[in-house]
Amino acid sequence: MKTKKTLKPWVTNVISILLLAIIGYSGYKIIKIKMDESKTIKIQNEYKLPNIKNDDASEDVESYSEKFNSLKVMNNDFKGWIVFESGLIDLPFVQAKDNDFYLRRNFDKEYSSHGSIFQDYSQDLNGRNITLYGHYVYNNADIMFTPLSTLKDKNSYEANKYFSLYLDREVRKYVIGAVIKYSLTDEPLYQIGDQTDEEFLQFIKYIDTHKLFDTNEEINIDDKLVSLQTCIRNEDDSRWLIIGKLVEVNEIQ
Repeated sequence: MKTKKTLKPWVTNVISILLLAIIGYSGYKIIKIKMDESKTIKIQNEYKLPNIKNDDASEDVESYSEKFNSLKVMNNDFKGWIVFESGLIDLPFVQAKDNDFYLRRNFDKEYSSHGSIFQDYSQDLNGRNITLYGHYVYNNADIMFTPLSTLKDKNSYEANKYFSLYLDREVRKYVIGAVIKYSLTDEPLYQIGDQTDEEFLQFIKYIDTHKLFDTNEEINIDDKLVSLQTCIRNEDDSRWLIIGKLVEVNEIQ
């Protein structure tokens, strides 16, 4: 008669330890994701643009200046806010000496898988094409640049096509001229930093031939642009690129 074979005690112990390690690591990852999400939401709520739509314009300016200066003291890399009129996005943005620093750091310069919204390190705010980067967050559709993915739908575009950059002394209003799905395997999309007229015209041509739908917003060589860039869900080699065209500048005084 055959006897039933059993696992040796040490094998059972090893398997148990491995299972516990897997469960423990999975639990840690879930907790870390939730902690990052909680911090990101807290920063978005606390550091968003102050209400400047009161009846008293002088109080508006004072409130704005106080908020701007307080964030500048907290983080000298702070440049301003990007705010959609619809409320789709309301976030501070920063600029470091390279594009890696804020990729995994929040506004408080603490580690965060969500990073920050940041301007390309090589650009200044007077360039003809400013690039702002932000993460797509898989587990929360409402934070960072994740909401930009909704603009692929024409109806969502129409409802969210205006945004502004709130800077130290002025507000720049933009209309979205194009929504583009960009593949990193394509030819270089645009030159980061200063662009020659020829390079800028090539970029405009790319925009015109790759936009998902017609926005009836023409972009030409005299325009000042903002490019908002974020990842695409489950497509590591692709990016959403939202092109905003400057339509209005108002001083804050």
